[in-house]
Amino acid sequence: MNYIELINWFWICDEVWEFTATETRLYMYLLKVANALSWQQNPFWHSDGKTSIGARCSINSMKTARNRIVQAGLIKVEPGGKGYGNKSRYQILTPKSIPNHIPKHEPKPIPKHAPLIKLKETKLNLIPPLVPPGEKTGMIKFEIPDLEKTRAGMDNSPPIDTDLAEYKRKKVPAKKEKTTDDPPLDLPFASGQFAQKWNVLAGLQKWKKKPPECLREALGQLAKYPEEFAIELVELAISGNYQAVTFPNTAQKFEQWKLKTNAANYKSNKLHSQPSPGKYDDYRL
Repeated sequence: MNYIELINWFWICDEVWEFTATETRLYMYLLKVANALSWQQNPFWHSDGKTSIGARCSINSMKTARNRIVQAGLIKVEPGGKGYGNKSRYQILTPKSIPNHIPKHEPKPIPKHAPLIKLKETKLNLIPPLVPPGEKTGMIKFEIPDLEKTRAGMDNSPPIDTDLAEYKRKKVPAKKEKTTDDPPLDLPFASGQFAQKWNVLAGLQKWKKKPPECLREALGQLAKYPEEFAIELVELAISGNYQAVTFPNTAQKFEQWKLKTNAANYKSNKLHSQPSPGKYDDYRL
């Protein structure tokens, strides 16, 4: 057989063996080497390293592919030694009418199903026989009442027990109404300006949720300072959306506020020989 016939025979065997890409490349490379030798040296000698380079794979992958081609009956190989100079002996076999070996595909064993256990007929698993239409059976026929007739009171079905329906109905707890028994808040200052600023602060979302005790405590903290400074604290809480009116540094701010106010009073009374003491010097924290 010539070169082309061997290639055609390889593809016929591929329909049975389903060779991989490495196995296909290896066989074609061996045909190329034998064809280059003009088929005068068959069998021929070839090193494993050079064969793996020609097949473009590692030596271990080449040996695995070579063994499968040998099983298919396409080549015959006598492996060489492990030294560099040792080579393997290859022989291209001529094809026969059918492939030399048929791949061993062992079929999966069919599992043995256990025989079905027939249950004894009892009242629980007894299936009633089919009854032809028109014949009476011992089964009770339930009729669904007509809703329209039931609503109109024309049906003879018993009325629904209202007490039972109310008992089964999901009870929704009634919302507790807020009690207004708390006494009104006493403002520490009677001016309308302070009352207006305080109402704006108490109307904020954060301050609405506060209990009356917290509001009274905030008013008690404001009562420690003059009304002008208390109004500034309320305005600061409104602009910053704070939850409190006094902070750890409030006393320091009050001292600065006193110095600023006393300086303003001193300028207004500069015509006097001796300036009057500060207006807010008597406040002690």
